[in-house]
Amino acid sequence: MNRYNTLAAGSVAVLLGLGTLSACGSDSKKSDTPATTSAESAPEGSYAIVDDATVTKGLADTIAAMIKLTAAGAATEAEYESQVHELWESYEGTVKQNEPNDYLALEEALAAFETAGENKDVAAMTKATTKFSTTAAGYLTKHPG
Repeated sequence: MNRYNTLAAGSVAVLLGLGTLSACGSDSKKSDTPATTSAESAPEGSYAIVDDATVTKGLADTIAAMIKLTAAGAATEAEYESQVHELWESYEGTVKQNEPNDYLALEEALAAFETAGENKDVAAMTKATTKFSTTAAGYLTKHPG
C-alpha cells in the first residue's frame, strides 16, 4: 500500500470516528461551550467561540481538505489559506479555550502542512495530516459534538 493510500485509509477511519462521535451526542444535552460569536463577528485579534458540533464538523472538513491537497501533491499559499486555514479559523477559538495543548499541536500540524505543501513534499504533508487527524480525534473524545 503506498503512502497516500495509507493516509487515506487512516484519515477515513478518523473521519468516520468523528462522525460517530458527533452522532453519539444527545440533542437534549447542552454543550459546555457557549455559542457566542461566529468567526465573522469576532473582534479583530480574538477567536470565535462556537458550539461543539461546529468544531466537530470543522475538524472533519479541515482533515478532508488536507487529504485533498495531499492527493494533489502540493498546496500553494492561496490554496492552503482558502481550503484549510480559513476553515480552522472558524472554530479554533473553541479548541484553544477548551484544550490549549491540543490547540498548539493542531497549530503545529497546520504550520508543518503549509510548509510541506509549498515545498511539494507529500510525505511531510501526509505526516502533518496524520498529526492533525490524531490530535483532532483526541480532542473529540473529550469534547464530542
